Amino acid sequence: MKLCEMCKSEAVLQSSHAIPDTIFKRILRENSGKLIVVPGVGSTPVHYSNDTWDTEQLCKRCEGLLNTNYENYSIRVLRGKVGVVKKHASGVTFEDVETRKVVSFFISIFWRAANSKHESYSKVYIPEPWNDQIRAMLAADELVPRNLATVKISRLFDSTKKNGFTQQNLKSMLVSPFPRRYRRGCYSFCFILEGFFIEILSLA
Repeated sequence: MKLCEMCKSEAVLQSSHAIPDTIFKRILRENSGKLIVVPGVGSTPVHYSNDTWDTEQLCKRCEGLLNTNYENYSIRVLRGKVGVVKKHASGVTFEDVETRKVVSFFISIFWRAANSKHESYSKVYIPEPWNDQIRAMLAADELVPRNLATVKISRLFDSTKKNGFTQQNLKSMLVSPFPRRYRRGCYSFCFILEGFFIEILSLA
């Protein structure tokens, strides 16, 4: 028996995914069982893979909690099945959605990645005591305050007029999460999901 990263109880751990398994399954289904992986670090070249970046991390109860509270709803929002998606010159706007759930969903990915042992998440890090504070808030379904983590969402697009990436291409792209550093001690971690560029800024 091992310790669950979220509830800290001894349990049989599940095959846990920081970036949801449903994202990998859709891409694998549409690309003949292969992912095109763009490594975020090192000299590893772009390559094909069927690895879904999973590790033993959470117990069955905590997996279900994150799926029920955040993931299931947020994936439907990103895929346009919940709320209203309005496209305009500067991107897209989501209306009639539960923003709190979507924000918590992205922060849960950030937290899971920071506590994953998979090499694809090796550059994601949350220092203590903030790591444990975020863990407790996610477990209790409490909104993580902005001084701990702020979410910025941008729509990806390729402005290349010829032979560029289509929106479907961009939805099938995965990049190992990578850090950005800003002035005054602020830093962020970035990843791509369903054609969106997600940046988690930590101001702590």
